Amino acid sequence: MTLPVSVLLRPLAELKEDEWAVAEITVNNYGEEPIKFLKIEVFGDIEMEKPLQIDALGPDELLSYQVRIRVLSADGVAVIKASKIEEGNVVEFMATTMRLPCISAKRTERKGFKKYAAYQEETCKHCQEKIYPGFLVVHCGCNAVFHHKCVQDFKCCPVCGRNWK
Repeated sequence: MTLPVSVLLRPLAELKEDEWAVAEITVNNYGEEPIKFLKIEVFGDIEMEKPLQIDALGPDELLSYQVRIRVLSADGVAVIKASKIEEGNVVEFMATTMRLPCISAKRTERKGFKKYAAYQEETCKHCQEKIYPGFLVVHCGCNAVFHHKCVQDFKCCPVCGRNWK
């Protein structure tokens, strides 16, 4: 069952790649029942400093919060997930995808890889674990795909040796 919540992430200043900025998250419960505990998370090309936790959200209630976000890739694709938590378990959730344009610090530099949010399930060529939609990935020019965390400190592709720096 889909959680009757809408979530909007809006930057309050111009976004620059790999720099922290202030944004506003607006959460609306359009359902008929109150929600006792709600957790908001951001995945993909956008990183939120910490998950937002809302103790209570009444029916037709609209709340806004300021959060710190960082754009990890100039593509700026964010997956926003809202989860209703009861007794420590997710009982309902909703997810939405949005794109936040940003200024790339390295636009003139051509790289041998791309960073973006995965849109389909794949396997990381480094750790051999699954990559789920919404995870931040590194895609090399040789078509190898990796979890961003697996290769973030690498200077070249572990499959083909292509220089990334």
